[in-house]
Amino acid sequence: MNSSILAFTLKGFAVCAVLTTALVIYMRIHKIKRPKYFYAAVLLLFFSWDNIYANIALYYFGLKDGGEHIYKVVENVDGYYDEGCELGCDPVCKERLETHKYQFIECNVAPFKTIYGPPSKFYVEQPGLHRFSLVEKGSPLCKLYYKDNPKKINEPYCIASERIDKLKSRYLYHSYNFEKVVPFIMKATSVIRDMETGEEIARATIFQHHAGWVHYLYDGTGTVALYPRDFMLRSKVLYDTSSVRLRSRGAAEKC
Repeated sequence: MNSSILAFTLKGFAVCAVLTTALVIYMRIHKIKRPKYFYAAVLLLFFSWDNIYANIALYYFGLKDGGEHIYKVVENVDGYYDEGCELGCDPVCKERLETHKYQFIECNVAPFKTIYGPPSKFYVEQPGLHRFSLVEKGSPLCKLYYKDNPKKINEPYCIASERIDKLKSRYLYHSYNFEKVVPFIMKATSVIRDMETGEEIARATIFQHHAGWVHYLYDGTGTVALYPRDFMLRSKVLYDTSSVRLRSRGAAEKC
């Protein structure tokens, strides 16, 4: 358990102990008979107070600010700039290109000293702006793709990796990392923006919390999420009709 969660949990225990002690003293002074299951209720509160608090806070913030908001749908979008693909064409990028959802995806690859794993795994050899696109097989720009996917050398298409100086995309997709809203509650937001006008055309926000200190001690990762992050937001907002035709043609070639 990290120090911030431990400190908050200990404060909660202290509050529970003070309230319980004050309640017991009050009941003794006024000679109020304790209910049959009084101590059982106190024990339950001791082990679950943070979960009760976190669920209330989760639904409050989730219903207030969470969910998916699409303000505009754009057609004939052949590609977009993904601010989050600092590793290159990651598995999400690869899936979107191989299934012909977009013709290209652009990324700003971070310096290799700040990323994990061999750079060639995501089809890049150096940091900077890159454009990944689906091209016909045999292109020399696909050498890193074939290096990691040797069984796909006979497929009709491959993913080309090209270093660029300027973005071709008009639309930007950005997914923010989780940030703390209040103790135990985290928020992450995905945004699609028109880079020419600065207009935000879609937003999706997820809230989550650690599922109580007992669960956290048990596995260290237990979380409950409201409005799970929607990785399909791009496909709902940015349509590439030419890729739909390309996908149909590719299916026909395999027949």
